Amino acid sequence: MPARARRTYHHGDLRNAMLQKALELVDEHGPEAVSLREVARRVGVNHRAAYRHFDDKRALTAAIAEQGYLALAVALEVSWAKSEKKAPRARVVALMDAYLDFALESSARYRITFGKRVNEDDRYPVLEATAERGFAVLMRALGGMRATPASREQVRDLGFSLWSLAHGYLQLVWSKRIRVRPELTARYFHALAVPLLDGWETTKKGR
Repeated sequence: MPARARRTYHHGDLRNAMLQKALELVDEHGPEAVSLREVARRVGVNHRAAYRHFDDKRALTAAIAEQGYLALAVALEVSWAKSEKKAPRARVVALMDAYLDFALESSARYRITFGKRVNEDDRYPVLEATAERGFAVLMRALGGMRATPASREQVRDLGFSLWSLAHGYLQLVWSKRIRVRPELTARYFHALAVPLLDGWETTKKGR
């Protein structure tokens, strides 16, 4: 690539370009295919330039995941605000739709965001805080479905159950183990989530 093209990346441009190329790699070959050398090659810069923005592959992966969690958190917060006048259960369903929209908009970003955990040693505290931000919206919505108080642990566990259902469902849809027309993807997930939500609402009636 000509030197002039290499010099077009300045300030934050190179970092953002690398993040985008990394997502393209994930789309083509999966998360394990991502490497700083390959990303730099695709951007058109020497791999040494990549290390000015990311110490290693894990730092690159963490940056993509942080962006993903932030985008998801914002989507959930917007959904929560827009559904203010809806019934509690309808607000939860709206959050489920926002989660599915996030995943279906970019499966590559989703696979990095919810892929192998890269922060076991707390190297990226902002990443953890951003991930918790979105989950907190779901916790609030699920807590609002109960007419009687529920412990934080109970709400958390239901949140994990719903999240696990959504994550597994998406993986099965993408691998074509569950065959559903694109326009029906969200509707079918609603049907799968009914037993969980019904059970949660039934508890408030004393059963």
